[in-house]
Order: sequence, then C-alpha cells, then structure tokens
Amino acid sequence: MNISLKDINWGADESVEDPYLPQYFVHPPEFNDIIKGKIRYIIGRKGTGKSAICEMIRRKSELDPLVFTSLISLRNLPIVYLENLRDKSLFNKSQLVPAWTFLILIELARLILEDQGASPSEEICDLEKFIFSNFDKENLGFASTINRLHETKFKVSIFSKWFGGAEKTDKSESHTLTEIHYQIVTEILYKQLKKINSSSSFYLILDNLDEGYSSKDINFKTNHLSIFRAAEDIYLNFKDSTITVIPIVVLRSDIFYKLDDNDLNKIDDSLLILKWTGKTGVDYSLRNIVSSRIKASACISRDIQCDPWCMLADPYDSLNFQDGNLTGQDRLWWYMIQRTSERPRDILKYLKKCSSKNPNGIIDKETVVGGKSAEKSYSDWLYREIGNEIQSYLPVWREAINCITNIGYQQIKPGLLESEISKNRHLCKWMEEENCTPQDICEILYNSFVIGNFRRSERWLFKFQDETLTWNPELPTFVHHGLTQRLRLQRYFPATANRIII
Repeated sequence: MNISLKDINWGADESVEDPYLPQYFVHPPEFNDIIKGKIRYIIGRKGTGKSAICEMIRRKSELDPLVFTSLISLRNLPIVYLENLRDKSLFNKSQLVPAWTFLILIELARLILEDQGASPSEEICDLEKFIFSNFDKENLGFASTINRLHETKFKVSIFSKWFGGAEKTDKSESHTLTEIHYQIVTEILYKQLKKINSSSSFYLILDNLDEGYSSKDINFKTNHLSIFRAAEDIYLNFKDSTITVIPIVVLRSDIFYKLDDNDLNKIDDSLLILKWTGKTGVDYSLRNIVSSRIKASACISRDIQCDPWCMLADPYDSLNFQDGNLTGQDRLWWYMIQRTSERPRDILKYLKKCSSKNPNGIIDKETVVGGKSAEKSYSDWLYREIGNEIQSYLPVWREAINCITNIGYQQIKPGLLESEISKNRHLCKWMEEENCTPQDICEILYNSFVIGNFRRSERWLFKFQDETLTWNPELPTFVHHGLTQRLRLQRYFPATANRIII
C-alpha cells in the first residue's frame, strides 16, 4: 500500500477538540479498571494523554444511556471565596476537605437529575427542588456553586423533613425550607443521595487542576490534597450503595510529587502513573500511538498485525547511529524519539511538522533532519512548550535558557552553565529575590527536561526517563536533543567533533 504524509490525520492538539479521537485512541491496559473505578487517580506529565482518557469516558456517556459524566476543572474558580470555606478547626491539609466534598456532591446531584431511570420519584423530586432552590439551573460547575455559597454566607436551604425523616415531621411543614451551614448539609446530602436507586454509573472527573498553579503558593498544595481526600471519601461512601459513583482525579506529575503526603500511599492501588517509551513491542509504546493513527487514516483494521510506520518511513536513510543493526525506518524513529521527552504530544507534533514540510512524500532524512527540515520547526515548538511548563517555577526561564545559547554547545563542562548564569543581571536579580543560587536554576532546568547529565556509561540522564533522578552538578551537562536547533548549538565540544552521537 502506498501512502504519503498528506494521507495521515495526526489529530488535534487537544483531545477535547478531536472528533476522530475514538478512531485511533490507544486504550491503556488499565482503561477497564478506570471504567470500573479501580483506578481513580491519573497522574502524568503534560502531554501524556491524561485528558484523552477523560475525554473517552465522556464520549462513552454520549453513546451509553447508563453512563453520566461531569468534567470539572478549576478554571475561573473564585479562589478568595473558596478560601473562605475553610474549616479552621481542622488541620491545615484537611481544612478544605468539607468544602470539596460538598462541591463534588452538588455536581453528583446534578448528574443524578439527568438520569431518567433514577428512583424513587419522590426522592428525585426533592433533590431537584433542593438543587434548583439553591443553585443556578444554567451555570454549572464549582465556580457557580462557590459564588452562590458566598452570596448566602455559606448557608444552604433544605427541607425540614431532611433533618429527621418525614415520619417525624408534620406533613404541612415537611417542605418548609430551613437555612443551615453547608457543612451540616453535606452529611444530610449523603443520606439523601444514598436513597437513590439507579443502574447508571456516574463519573465525576476533576481535570485541569493546574489552572493558575504556582509552585510557591502553599494553598495549592493543601487544595490538591483536599481534593484527593474528598474524592476518596466520596468513593468509599458510595462503594456499597445503590448507585455507582466514581470520582476521577487527574493531575500533573510534577505537582503530584510535590504534595509529599503520607496519606497518598493509601491510594497507591488506585493510582495510574502514565509513562511512555520509544521502545516498540511493549505497553505504552509511542509507536502504538503513531501506528494507530496511520492505520485509521489508511483504513487498516486495528486487528491486522503490521507495522504501519514501515509503510511511511524511508528504509534507505543514511543516518549515523552507534547501533548499526537498526533498519532505516528505526533509525528515523529513534532520531525523532530522542528529540522528544517521550510524550505522545511531542512525537505527534514532530510528525505534523513533517507533514507540513513534505506533504506529498514520506518520512525520510530530508524531511526529519536539520535546520531546513521539520526539526527546526519542531524545536521552536518544543522551546515554547517547555516555557509554558517551566514558567511557574522560573519566571526568568528565557534568560536562563539563553545562557545555554551563549555557551554554544550541547555538551557543557561541569560548572560552565552555573558560571554563565551568574553573569546574567536578570538572573542575578531573581536569585537575590528568591534566595537562590545558579545551581538551583540548573536544577529547575533539569526538572523541566531542558538539560540532563552526561555519563559515558549511560550517555545522558534526563528526568523524564526516571523521576527519581536528581541534578548532579559534578557531571557534564547535556542539553536536550530537541532544543539544539532552537538554541543554535553545536552538538559537540571541538575536541570531540568527530564523534557522532544521535
């Protein structure tokens, strides 16, 4: 079969905006466990497919009348109002748990009201009156609920009969509304929701929790810990009830690992860490994602065992590799993979750049390699992408990365980058304000995959390969392959210019 780059749909940058996602979505091995609620916490770096998993669950609800999904984020959240909901009688990390529990339960109640098969009718009717007498019908989500609580001074109106049951309340007074604090309502709401019967599954997906994230804001840490605790409490409360409630929390791995809380060990069995590899023939292989998109575009059945990459990549390239046993297609594959941080978003973006450079052709050396090819355009994109991620940790990231350009080489001798950083007045001013050192800046660059360490026995060591790795200032620095074009670096020291390392 003859195919060219113009025939391949690599997909939209954002999964939510991709109408073809179900055609080529690669289900992780744990996907069924997520659907069943065994996996409820999805952790991964930006661009690893967390939101794609959530989007597939949402689309499942569009096709299955027994599945209801609410995608909830922190966007437009009135942080000041949320802070006022703290229960200061609790320990710091627990102060927002009651607030998040209430907010999630309100979203659950809204979902249940969409279920035509939920019963009993009287309880459903009461629930509807409760929601619509307290909260807007049209404005959904956490922001709307928090704004409403602020307006009512944290009070909510409930029926008198919800206090002790209709049999203990005069019928004429059973539907009288009483205003009480939202925390008291939470326990009552739990009891009312557990009276509901339904064959449906209700997914409450908390995504985009990095909105407005600042590494220096301690409130973000307590906020995220509270969300984890509230989600787990809600799951356990409904685990043996007559409705299936599955809260799913999605969070960037760099934020998750900074939470550093012993209670997180309790959810280890429910945790999925998304980590991809360029290796082939294994789960979480990036090759699977690329192959799936080629198959979908070329109308090749997923069940057919073949390697679509070999249909699209030139087998006769002339790239120099230390491993001479690689085929031409695999040489191109590894060249591209080593310019990513092993994320689906990276390799797909590189392939999109290839398609724009050579739409009527295939993936070959002329398309992939060098400043006049897709590599330069991809390198510019990766620079901006890393900038978006590093901004919350290092506002002067451009100045820091520019120090690497000033040095001019991909391999940097120990101490040379720190010396260059200490000469930059903008970086010096920031370090003085933050009480930091040049090594601290190098560590941030290391944690953001801009640089790695170079060790001859293992070549280069990058944080995305192993989250436990830490910056070693005594080893040479190695700049990420994907940035060399953007930073206009020579790849080797003059003394080793004849040595070829891809």
